[in-house]
Amino acid sequence: MAKTIDDYPVTSYVKRIVIASGGTAFLDGFNMIVASVALTLMGDEVAFTPAQMGLYASLYVLGVFLAAFVGGKFGDKFGRTKIYKTAPLAIVIVSVLLLFVHVPWALLVGRFLVGVFVGADYPMTNSIVSEYLPGAYRAKALVILMLAWYIGALVGSIVGFLMYGVGSGWPWLLFTPAVPAIIIFLLRLSVPESARWLVSQGRVAEAEKGLKKVFGNEADVKDLGSVVTGVQMKKTSLLTVFKQGYFKRFFFVAVFWVCQCAPVTVVFMFGPTILQSFGLGEGSISVLGTAIVYVFFMLGVIPAIRLIDSIPRRTTVIATFTMMAVALLLLGLFSNASPLIILILFAAYALPYGLQSVLDNIYPTELFPTEIRGTAVGTLTSISKLGGAIASFLFPIGLAGYGLGPMFIIGAVISVIGLVVSVFLAPETKGKTLEESSAL
Repeated sequence: MAKTIDDYPVTSYVKRIVIASGGTAFLDGFNMIVASVALTLMGDEVAFTPAQMGLYASLYVLGVFLAAFVGGKFGDKFGRTKIYKTAPLAIVIVSVLLLFVHVPWALLVGRFLVGVFVGADYPMTNSIVSEYLPGAYRAKALVILMLAWYIGALVGSIVGFLMYGVGSGWPWLLFTPAVPAIIIFLLRLSVPESARWLVSQGRVAEAEKGLKKVFGNEADVKDLGSVVTGVQMKKTSLLTVFKQGYFKRFFFVAVFWVCQCAPVTVVFMFGPTILQSFGLGEGSISVLGTAIVYVFFMLGVIPAIRLIDSIPRRTTVIATFTMMAVALLLLGLFSNASPLIILILFAAYALPYGLQSVLDNIYPTELFPTEIRGTAVGTLTSISKLGGAIASFLFPIGLAGYGLGPMFIIGAVISVIGLVVSVFLAPETKGKTLEESSAL
């Protein structure tokens, strides 16, 4: 057997872990899109005010924000798989309940709860994949997790298109996430706890058992490299790690992620509404238009599966922020352009965004050590989702008061902020092991 876990082969069980872990991103993308389509169908049956419409969009993201922070800390203290295995089942339960509630306050609570369970699971999936995957395949696996989001969004838009003409079909749209969630729950039942986390808690025998289950009988816990076997790591906090010199990294990822997340969350949450405002069709045609836009997002991610180990992280984040800012600015300045020009500009935004978004899973997991990785990823996910929640709440209010063009210009300004911070602070982690990239 190889001398370190980074030299281990990619077994069928490793692939199963990646597929099962991608379920969180798939559910996030799928749920966000079917909920946005359902919003266009509720009409007088629910009669949301503009503020309630903003809450409908933002409470889901706010739930992700709160739970990702708490979930990350929980995972660092009690293990990754407790939330990892129960969150999909909880989403099934809430999705079933949403079939029977047709009043604004209950819908808002339901959206918040789904966000809570998705958010709590995000740091668990990233941690399990980054801590089990051999080094040569870790980045590719994290890219696949991001690709799962866009697949979920595309499938969600197709489901929304097919169900658009169904009378009073919006409750069934809110139920549909239960179907993939139960499949993900079943896939995760036998996934073992993170071996790195178990070793960090002094539970070496359990870590050895998990490694052998994933990689075969020749796997040895000593191959975890710099992780000290048999010795429980000293408990630490994010604040303590900041004092050790990690604050600069944390600040960069937080700003980069918020500036990326805020504009795109609005696009995802209000896709059909935005396309209708741009004059790109009404009703189910606007839903089909969003599916076309999501294809461009996916096309930005797919090349990264092959190229992620060869393209510099720093160059990627700077170049993509530049292209995204230009595209959003042009959408704001020429909001009355022809449908073809609008679609081209959306593609010009979606393609670089798709490429940049793969760094959402890579940067946080590569820049922080094992003992606080879950906490760091959870906290950063929370911060990014808070930016998305605020943007989602303010967008329908701003749209009603100022129009579509100024909203997209604001999105361009946010992207410029991300660009400036990336120029000064973005690190380079390409080609490094997890221990090397997370060390100062």
